[in-house]
Amino acid sequence: MSKSFGQVEKKTLEAEFFFNKFKDAYRSNTLFESECYFNSFIASSRSITMTIQYCLKKADGFEIWYSNQQKKLKNCELAKLFLELRNRSVHRGENFAFSLVWNEKDNGHHYLESWFSPLNGFKLFPSKTSEDILSSSKEYFCLLLGIVQACYVDFGKIIDPDQYWSFDNIASKNWTCEDIEQMLGFPRGWTKVTGQSEETRMEFLIQQARSSNSVYCPLEPLFEKYLNVNKYGIEYNTND
Repeated sequence: MSKSFGQVEKKTLEAEFFFNKFKDAYRSNTLFESECYFNSFIASSRSITMTIQYCLKKADGFEIWYSNQQKKLKNCELAKLFLELRNRSVHRGENFAFSLVWNEKDNGHHYLESWFSPLNGFKLFPSKTSEDILSSSKEYFCLLLGIVQACYVDFGKIIDPDQYWSFDNIASKNWTCEDIEQMLGFPRGWTKVTGQSEETRMEFLIQQARSSNSVYCPLEPLFEKYLNVNKYGIEYNTND
């Protein structure tokens, strides 16, 4: 089981943290905070796929799988835009995400219009509303979150304790009770008691394994909130 996939989970939570901070700052019209949190969001978002590659690069079938994910991102205009924003922010120190203009309504009240500043080679969002920036950032995060969620489906048996310590996975690897005992740090034969069946021993050992390995997926709330699915890709019933 991959012990390092928690790094992917942490980076994903980090990206969502900065997105929420950016959203709050932007809606309150605090420009400097908005720029800081937006730059942090695009930087941490970019690191999600890089961390996936680092954690799963030795997994069977990952090279082809990751290549397909990269093709999807390269063919996505939104992903290309955010990559460009991140690169110019990180490598050039540019902070150009927002253009701000004060306008006056008919009733004399002023309001702030803002939008993405132009980038050469990109057709950006034409509408001058705050939701353009926020909704596009959310859409980009959902795109990356979908890739993370796909990891639990395609590589769940090596990254997810629920799937790793399952009867099906154990059977596919032909592990014996003694093998699991040794993996958990117990002497081989530790659970072998007169009158105790192999099935009972296996159930006990799996229970021990799950209690010592966090089976709670910290990204489940994000999968539900942004994608309306659980880590297995099963949709939640919105009618409930």
